[in-house]
Amino acid sequence: MDKIDLLEKEMSLAQGAKKIDLRLDLAFLLRMKDPPASLEHALTAYEEAKTAGEEKLELRALQQICTSALYNKEFQDADIWIDKLAERGIELNHNASIGRSYIMKYRWSVREGKLSTAAEYLTNALKFLDPAQNLSDVATCYNGLGNIYYELKDHQKALKYYNQAMPLVKNLNSNAYFTVRQNIGIIHLMIHEYDQAWEIYHNLLDELPADDIGARRLVLLNLSHICHKVTEFDQALVYIDQVIKLSEGQLPTHNLIRPFCNKGLILIDLEDYKAALKYIQKAETIALDSENQADLMEVYHAMVAFYKKFGELEKLVDYHEKLFEVMQKLLNTEQLSEINKFESRHQINLYRDQNEILEDRNKLIAEQNKFLKESMKILLDKDTATKIQLKNAFKSKGLKENQLTGQQPLASINDKTADIVQQWKQPLNMIKSLVFSIKEAYNLNELTEDSIDHKTKIIDDLIQYLTKTINDFSEFFKE
Repeated sequence: MDKIDLLEKEMSLAQGAKKIDLRLDLAFLLRMKDPPASLEHALTAYEEAKTAGEEKLELRALQQICTSALYNKEFQDADIWIDKLAERGIELNHNASIGRSYIMKYRWSVREGKLSTAAEYLTNALKFLDPAQNLSDVATCYNGLGNIYYELKDHQKALKYYNQAMPLVKNLNSNAYFTVRQNIGIIHLMIHEYDQAWEIYHNLLDELPADDIGARRLVLLNLSHICHKVTEFDQALVYIDQVIKLSEGQLPTHNLIRPFCNKGLILIDLEDYKAALKYIQKAETIALDSENQADLMEVYHAMVAFYKKFGELEKLVDYHEKLFEVMQKLLNTEQLSEINKFESRHQINLYRDQNEILEDRNKLIAEQNKFLKESMKILLDKDTATKIQLKNAFKSKGLKENQLTGQQPLASINDKTADIVQQWKQPLNMIKSLVFSIKEAYNLNELTEDSIDHKTKIIDDLIQYLTKTINDFSEFFKE
């Protein structure tokens, strides 16, 4: 008999305040497993507490209704109950309930993407919460503020609030303590303070139980990432191999995707391209089997990095396109979810009118045209530079045509020129194709900012490839 069954049996035998208390315990346990049942128990407990005149249980029931509503997508009246919690807290002079009502508003605001508003709610909550009596709630506020400012990319503020949460969560539970320390380490990583990040994760690794595989895996991934960033590649491989060893056979197969990709990226920097490709391909096989878009995105990022370094242009463009397709699927899924959720709660139309959409599209096209003009200018400048280099090379080497007839130097130059033509033909055709696809997308009203960003990134990579070809050609004449 599990804990839920035991609670149900105990509740059936209890009476009065004890029964209400047990019902609220049951509602809390069911909040994720069975949200509708959790909400039903919380609402029943609220009515029972009001009838019995149990004010503390009434406040607790209101808090549980608000909590259960977070997990119940069908429930439409969460705002009403949050306000009722705040009003009852004011009537009973119960500051903790007022503070918790602000925490509930914070959670809903985060769901709706209103991060600045969410931060204001947490700041207000802290005005009503006493750390001595509401330790968990205060820790939630500081950690929540850290999360918000992390998302807003204000890393210094995020670090400030995480550090304020640290001494509080240390006295709560090990999971909360680990999460906040992990977050602090991530901030140090984001602002390139690798020594501090490494120290945090290294100490965490020593403190974690050997059987806590998930947490140890996460810490080792971060340690490997830090060593990779500071070009300690051999140590990075040591950590990532430990991640792979932990994951194999003990966790679902998809947990190998990230370590395989990361190992591939480290091996790329070690210029062991054969081994790098082997690990990234292993990750790709697993990701394709799982059909998880986030996993595929990780793999395609690694493949782009590989072919960018290895120089296979056709493969590079192919994986760029795959990456963009996956990112679009993820973006569309997330956007659709947010639109449905927001509209169902507020019954408003989120879509801008046609004039605004057209104005945005025209702006994107103007920016794209500007980029393409700049790209073509770079290509023309390179072409001019090539001609000048050729002329100078002939002059400086004394390689006039009448002197070189039938001799090896002329044959070498002809071969090298043929190579240049061949190496430029494909990328130029690709650039032309990309420009055409942008125009087609615009004509079909399918042009988005993300698609422009992605295609311009490919064009930029192609230009870098062309630049490298010219540089190689220049080196040839110096020999």
